[in-house]
Amino acid sequence: MTVRALEILLESTLRGGRKLVGWGTGSTFERYFTRMHIRLEYLVDNDPERWGDSRHGIPVMDPGTLLAESPDDVVVIIYSAFATDIKRQLESHGPYLVVNAEDVSLAPDSLAVVERFDSRFDALTRTPESATRVPAIGKRAGIVVQGPVLEASTPKVLAQLRILYPTATIVLSTWVDTAADLLDLIRPHCDAVLQTAPPSFGGGWNRNYQLVSTLAGLEHAKSLGVEVVLKLRSDAVIGNAELFDLYPRVAATYDDRVARSFGMRGRLFIPETYTKKYIMYHYADILMLGHIDDVIRYWETPSDSRSITSSDSSWGETPLSRIGTDGLLPECHFATRFLQRIGWPVQGTIEDSWSALRDLFVVMDDSWFDGFWFKRPHPLQPAPVDETVKHHFWQSLYHNVPLNRHAEKAERDNVASIIKDW
Repeated sequence: MTVRALEILLESTLRGGRKLVGWGTGSTFERYFTRMHIRLEYLVDNDPERWGDSRHGIPVMDPGTLLAESPDDVVVIIYSAFATDIKRQLESHGPYLVVNAEDVSLAPDSLAVVERFDSRFDALTRTPESATRVPAIGKRAGIVVQGPVLEASTPKVLAQLRILYPTATIVLSTWVDTAADLLDLIRPHCDAVLQTAPPSFGGGWNRNYQLVSTLAGLEHAKSLGVEVVLKLRSDAVIGNAELFDLYPRVAATYDDRVARSFGMRGRLFIPETYTKKYIMYHYADILMLGHIDDVIRYWETPSDSRSITSSDSSWGETPLSRIGTDGLLPECHFATRFLQRIGWPVQGTIEDSWSALRDLFVVMDDSWFDGFWFKRPHPLQPAPVDETVKHHFWQSLYHNVPLNRHAEKAERDNVASIIKDW
């Protein structure tokens, strides 16, 4: 979502103006609407059985009601885990301004993060101290930024990366339809800009787009001599100027013999955010740091040809174990396919998911990367099922620290409760 969309949303909420209409009435609506009440004119849903009902006093209409509105008069807030499908449905009827429910809940924080990033960028351009420092790893370090070029953030993200890592090889991997004027802003900060044709089928949550652009960028970076790579999305940024200096030192402190026994060159570093504790094999894909051969192997996953239903109700009926082992969520899909390719015996248990993290990865706190994701700059207080793996928990896995009797029982009860509630 663009900064302008956030601004329009806030103006509509605080001062009146465009109508705010919600799309979706299932569990996602309950989760986010109860956290940030917004005055919605009405709700729409694709399920005919919900038409005529109400949620929290808000009437539920059929989508035709919304489509009869002028796109200039409404902001559509999507309360669904399948926002991509709904956006496509709306695009076929007009240029509606669309925002996700998560963004609504985080709108003020998102604007604050953009302002903080702009302030930090301005300070760096005035005093680019890192430009005189060459990291020990030198030109073998590389950064692959993948995804669409976002006018509000990507040019500055790449400019900041160039200031922080002046000797690193920076590759942007984006799409053939990227506007020429945006590419002109970006090229001075990159060693290479790749424009790839998008896949014919995006897959659930556009996972195939991520696979195509990531792999193209990584393979090109390797051809340029990169050995250690940071894979980063085009809507995310990191600020730790010492990252490539710290990486080999931190990696050397952890035994990587198990990883090497599966053909890896070492462990992969990932952040705590979106590395889920109770959703099996849900490992963060926002950024990844490691030897380029290992990162390429992770992203060599074939495109996913499955069509995943966009019905909230059927999604809620899916067993939590299947979401992980069948790779229904993109992060789970990438991780389980990687594990299968290297020969890890995927067992479909939480214990096995934790074992893979313990033996093949290093989970670092977000502060170590000093990064944030513009799309979700401050993750909401997670529901129990969304609890993330903190570095201290990963450390306990690595060192095989047994939980005390009370903690072990609490953890066991927590897992059982989460699976039952799901």
